[in-house]
This record gives sequence, structure tokens and C-alpha cells, in this order.
Amino acid sequence: MAQAPRVGVAGPLISSVARPKLDLGDPPILKVETPREAREVARRQAEAGFDIIKIWYIVGQGQTPADFRPVAEAAIETAHEAGLPAAVHATELETARAAVEAGADVLVHSVFDRPVDEAFTQLLVENNVIYIPTIMVRERYGEVFAGAYEPTEAAKHLGNEQVLASLDDLGTEVPADSLPRRMRAALRRDVAPDAIPPSQTAISNLRALHDAGVRVAAGTDAGNPGTPHGPALAYEMQVMREAGLSPMEVLETATRGGAALMERAGAPNADALGRLQAGAPADLVVLRENPLDDLMNVATAEHIVRDGRVFEASALLEAAASPAER
Repeated sequence: MAQAPRVGVAGPLISSVARPKLDLGDPPILKVETPREAREVARRQAEAGFDIIKIWYIVGQGQTPADFRPVAEAAIETAHEAGLPAAVHATELETARAAVEAGADVLVHSVFDRPVDEAFTQLLVENNVIYIPTIMVRERYGEVFAGAYEPTEAAKHLGNEQVLASLDDLGTEVPADSLPRRMRAALRRDVAPDAIPPSQTAISNLRALHDAGVRVAAGTDAGNPGTPHGPALAYEMQVMREAGLSPMEVLETATRGGAALMERAGAPNADALGRLQAGAPADLVVLRENPLDDLMNVATAEHIVRDGRVFEASALLEAAASPAER
């Protein structure tokens, strides 16, 4: 029996921009400038066995969403030819619209810049697009780099101490003017006091899209500063509750919604994941407290069951406590 979680893996992001400071020999982001190059990169990733092709649809200064669209379309077409889904990072309404019109199967973040319109909403419904809100990651960036990040109790219990301690350094040792533009924007709280915070726009958009029948999957963009793996999901789910989803609806985004994404990525028996029923894979989490009473209770895991094998949550946390020493 497997001892690892079920995962769907993307390769380096096919991107409209470069991030050379992140290249430590195995670049996570590849700047691609032509459709031909996009097809080649996507083809190589498919041949390497990745489960999903991910695209970073960033509109830089002096650019429009139309500039990168031919490249995105080429990557998406190649992904589909290989039988793979395409997931797109597009956080503005017009880039998200362009991505879905180009064939994106998954939007991996919220639309943060302005309210979604009816045409966009219908576009997602008609194309069965999966929408992953990741509402709080941007707010956490601002808190970390402003030196104002305070880990939740769940983060202190479930997060890695070394990683959490390192966030203090980011808030005190990284000059604000060295940060990417979107991170600097997260720090500028005094620019327009009457403006709606991006997270509130994202919350309103989640409510509108969910109410219209768009498939939503819970996700966090974990690994980014202030968004630790594990506890971040509990907080994200609580924010989704603030968007008007019921506790059961939020839980469905983290179970059936996640299973729908795994099905797109070609996971075996994925159509039976995310539910408790006879014949389905025995994958479940046993919690100490009821998440229908408080969604933060998803952080009270006692046991993890993977394909019928039971693991103690405390033992898994202990094994992961000091990754640098392993």
C-alpha cells in the first residue's frame, strides 16, 4: 500500500515573465516568448510524465492580456493533445477571461482586481472550469514583508518551526524596493484608504461564481511566505465560509472539488475520490473535532487513512518536523 499522498504534479511554469532570482539550477518558471517554444516546452513536460501543464499568465507593465495569449493557446493546445489539463495563474479578470477562452481547464487563483461579470461567469460554467480561490495568500505576503505576520495556533501546531522562524527575517531583512511589484502593492495600505482590499473582491467573486454553479476546489498556494502547508487550508476554508458558503459546501470544495481536479489530472480511480461510499478508495481524515461546528477543526486530525492504511497524524508531524536534518 502507498505511504504517500495522491498528487498531481506540474512541471516548471510556462510564463510570460522571467524570475531569474528563483533559478537555483532547476528553474520553477520558464519565460516562453513564442507559440512554437510553448508547444515544445509543453510537449517535453508531457513526455516527462507530468500530470498537468501550468501557465503563468502575468501581464507586465506596458503589456495587455492579448500579448501572451497566442503563447498560452499553443501551450494549452499541446497539453490537450497529450491528454493533459492546463492550469493557469491569472489573477485579473481580463487575463482570466483570456485564459479560459484559450482553453484553460483550471484557474488556480481568484480574480482579485475587480468583480467578475456575467459573461465571465457563464464562460466558466459552460467550459466546466475548476476555480481555486487561494484568497489569503496575497494578504499573507503583505503581512510577512511588513513584519506583521502572526502565525495562527494551527500554524504553530502543524507548521515547521524553522520555516515559521524564517519569516521574521523576511519582514526585517528584505528591502521593500527589492520585492516584485505585486508584493510591493500588498504593502501599500495607505494608497487608497477607501479602496476595496483585493481579498474582499476575491471573497465576493467566490460567492458569485459558486452561486452560479462554477466548480470550486479549495486550495492555498502553500509554500509561499505566510502560507504554510497544512494549517493554511484550515484558514482558507474559514475565509470561504465568510464568502457565504455553508460549512458543508466548504468541505465539499476540499473533498469533491479536489477530487474533480485529480480526475482532470488523470489520477487512477479519481472519479471515486472525495466521497465515502462502498467501493471508493479508503482515503479519509479522522478529526478530533467536528468541522461543521468550526471549520478550523480540520486542523484537529488524529488519523490519516490512505488506501485503507491508517497513519497517526502525530507520527507524520514528528517525521516532518526537521526536514533539514533528514
